Amino acid sequence: AELSTQRTAHMLSSLYLEMAGRELEVTWCGKPTPLTYSYAIGCLQRKAIELGYSDGLGEVYGIGDNVDVDVVGANQAGVNSVLVCSGLYKNEGIDLTEGVTVTS
Repeated sequence: AELSTQRTAHMLSSLYLEMAGRELEVTWCGKPTPLTYSYAIGCLQRKAIELGYSDGLGEVYGIGDNVDVDVVGANQAGVNSVLVCSGLYKNEGIDLTEGVTVTS
């Protein structure tokens, strides 16, 4: 999916350059961009203060069932990640520990 998205973005960028005569400015949004996580953390921080947690948030975790999107996205944004093996990777027999560093 990521490769297809990149190809589509490249095609649109090339078409825009041809039609408009200038480079297309692109802002990526959604998972797994750090911008999305930054916005979500800001919302959570404001809500925590609103609820009376004067120190704001403690640790934040990105939780998901997709290593390539959820875990990678959270880690790129500097957020802890938790992989839930009940969705996409359920019973796939994939070594999910390869290249993983566990910290506590």
